[in-house]
Amino acid sequence: MKNITEKMPSNSIGNKPESLGHNIEVYADIIKNMPGLVVLANNKLEIELCSDALLEFSGWPFSEVQGKHPIEFVPEKYRQSTTAKLVEVLQRGEAYIETWILTKSGVEVPFAISGKRIQIDNKPFALGIGVDLTRRLATEKELRFANSLLKSQNEVTMDGILTVDRHGKVLFNNKRFLEIWSIPQKLAAFRDDAKMLQFIRPQLVSPEDFMERVQYLYSQQSETARDVLELKDGRFIDRYSAPLKDENGGYLARIWYFRDITSFIRQEREQLRISKLEAISTLAAGIAHDFNNILTSVIGNINMASMYAGHEEPAGNFLKSAEQAALKAKDLTYKLLTFSEGGVPVKKVSDIKRFFEDTVQFILSGRPVDYNISFDDDLWNAEFDTAQITQVIQNIVLNAIDAMSEGGTITITGINFLHDGSTVPALGPGKFLKISIADNGMGITEENIHRIFDPYFTTSPLDNNKGKGLGLSIVYSIIFKHGGTVEVESKPEMGACFIFYLPAVDGIEDCNEVAELVSETKTRPRILVMDDDPMVRQLASEMLETCGYDVETAANGAETLKKYGDALKTDKPFHGVIIDLTIRGDKSGKEIFEELKSIDPGVKALISSGYTTDDVMKNFEKYGFMGVLHKPYGIDEMSKAVATMLS
Repeated sequence: MKNITEKMPSNSIGNKPESLGHNIEVYADIIKNMPGLVVLANNKLEIELCSDALLEFSGWPFSEVQGKHPIEFVPEKYRQSTTAKLVEVLQRGEAYIETWILTKSGVEVPFAISGKRIQIDNKPFALGIGVDLTRRLATEKELRFANSLLKSQNEVTMDGILTVDRHGKVLFNNKRFLEIWSIPQKLAAFRDDAKMLQFIRPQLVSPEDFMERVQYLYSQQSETARDVLELKDGRFIDRYSAPLKDENGGYLARIWYFRDITSFIRQEREQLRISKLEAISTLAAGIAHDFNNILTSVIGNINMASMYAGHEEPAGNFLKSAEQAALKAKDLTYKLLTFSEGGVPVKKVSDIKRFFEDTVQFILSGRPVDYNISFDDDLWNAEFDTAQITQVIQNIVLNAIDAMSEGGTITITGINFLHDGSTVPALGPGKFLKISIADNGMGITEENIHRIFDPYFTTSPLDNNKGKGLGLSIVYSIIFKHGGTVEVESKPEMGACFIFYLPAVDGIEDCNEVAELVSETKTRPRILVMDDDPMVRQLASEMLETCGYDVETAANGAETLKKYGDALKTDKPFHGVIIDLTIRGDKSGKEIFEELKSIDPGVKALISSGYTTDDVMKNFEKYGFMGVLHKPYGIDEMSKAVATMLS
């Protein structure tokens, strides 16, 4: 350290220019040894003195600096602005200068210079003290980058973001926030939270609950919250809110995040609906098989009794009424089977335009309701189960008729729909037929529209005869099993529109049913009936004998194989076998048939069932069967199936 106290002038540099009263050489050592970056120039702005620290920093020797104008050490692009500031030092007495200094090695360094006019020996001088701004500019650049990054993140996020201070002033909102709530830029420019809330309220299903929650959170400065908002346009918004605090825990503002989760909510409801249908499927699976066996016996015995009783009254009338009641029960089991895994559609490629026109015309025949059907001329074909889609059309159309108690018009449209995988959450990408059935009836209320596809949900009184809430559930189940989905759009008093999607396919087949086959067998063929239910075995035997067949029965697989094998060794072999698909405690009918083929490769068989989780009932040819016999069946179904098998 060098003691320079004796060389210091008695009057130090002040805020105003004044004479220091000593020769300039007195200050040479002071300026030379100052730790900062210091320069002293005369009134011509020629450098007289500078600190060693400045020379070391810049790399210039004093011999190349002395007598030079400071502007010579400034890069060309900054000289004009810097010169004006240097002149300002002499004219006004002081100036703050931010510029760049060129080092000996050619590096440009940012500088901040505090310039001051002083007098030494009554001569004007300019004194400049500089600070390297490299670190500050780097920090500022990092801050600008961080702010830019944060702003970009806030703009590209899926969340709408809003920040409001304690006085209700909007400190920040991103574009997504304005998009979610459809807030115009003119309104956003006010930066007023109250005005935004006033704009948002009418969009909500429960605006009072919304405002109550907002006011509560503004009053509770430490609380965070998350909930889901339902909008009148059908959207669902996830809302999250938290306080913003400083490093000392002081409250600064409240931040709100909003995210549109409509797609997620719909998928969640879709999955819940599917789960409910699966539960019904389990129930239906347990009921359908046993109930159809019972109905087979009931309907078959009524058929047999009717043959003997003829049309004689009153027995004939009673039997006819009993048969009609049993057939209604058969229809109920068919509905239950639609829910079960065994209710898989038996699909074929068909012209859906012609099918729709015929079906709707039949359903609406004689009803006081008008209808319009409009399908694209180039409408794609679909592969579907005609019986099940008939049920879909019937259930939707009958609902529409009920909704239009004073009459109205049902409008049906069909268009091609190429799905990219995002528009309809329940559908994957691909080609679909989009079919809409709309009415102008009373519509569906907001509280009911999300439940109408739920099993056993109904708005009809329980004591009427319009159904027990299975109709639309069956619609949903059928379309789901066809690889499509169903949507509904409705507003009270403005009607309802059901939209369902079916996968499109190439090609077409005739959807007319095969003509009835009549057996021309003139001898008495022998038929073996295998069923684990004794009532079904007895009834089948009686019906077949009435139709002119010799019949034997078997209760299980082992008995079936033995009787068929024994008969094969005689001159009275069986001409055909009827096999139950599901046998308690035994092999399946499909497995028993495989063993029969090992005994007789030419064996003819029908497969029979009231319920199945196997596709053997819809693809019986693939497994070698000659046909199917669906339970419950009557004598007509039995005779036609057996005649088909033998022919």
